[in-house]
Amino acid sequence: MIRFFGILVTLGLLMGCNKRLINLNQDNLDINIFKFDYFSAKARLNYTDGGQKLSAVANLRIKYDSLIWISISPGLSIEAFRIKLTSDSVFLLDRISHNYIKSSYGEFDNFYGINLNFKWIQAMILGNPLSSNKNLVVSKEQEGIFYEQNEDPFLLRNFIGDQSNKIEKIFIKNSLAKYEIDINYGDFTQLNEQARFPFSMKFILRFLEKQQPSKQINIDIKSAHLPDKILKFPFNVPAKYLKN
Repeated sequence: MIRFFGILVTLGLLMGCNKRLINLNQDNLDINIFKFDYFSAKARLNYTDGGQKLSAVANLRIKYDSLIWISISPGLSIEAFRIKLTSDSVFLLDRISHNYIKSSYGEFDNFYGINLNFKWIQAMILGNPLSSNKNLVVSKEQEGIFYEQNEDPFLLRNFIGDQSNKIEKIFIKNSLAKYEIDINYGDFTQLNEQARFPFSMKFILRFLEKQQPSKQINIDIKSAHLPDKILKFPFNVPAKYLKN
């Protein structure tokens, strides 16, 4: 279960985007894409799985469209997990069990039942659109704009707030794998002149046909930066570690 906590964090850390997110133009939404060279942040995580609760501190680094790197320390500043995502592979270093995982996203899907790829995970982290499908169902609501996309087997529902000009809610349903993900963003803070960043996030994962409780991660961002220097993404596997 602790390993699942380490993996699930990759779905949940950090989201940012441009000062002006959307323009409503007839039946379509023109959504600006938040891009950068490097990004770093630190966050407090609280994970709940039924009666089990875990807390940790996470450090995140991103090289846009290339690498996502996460270090997770449950307590005493001692690293328990290190995660690296590339465009085609998932890496997990488990310092508690002294082993590591290297898998494709397809293998990750077979083991955990969550079929997400690098592009989708990065988009969820950054608050960028999950799909480029322009066949949208758009409606104006009292406090924002709601739009829906069908990306078989996924149903995507998004809500953009009028005041924040940000994606505040995302709902994902996979009708084939039978799971749902709810994402809520808040406490938007100006990161620089172009970007505002949500310092409060909540992710809920529900399996619709499995007899297990929903899993939830609450994330409180402590700091976030867009560094102008090249970041490092160290991921060295000790010789004594076994591959799972």
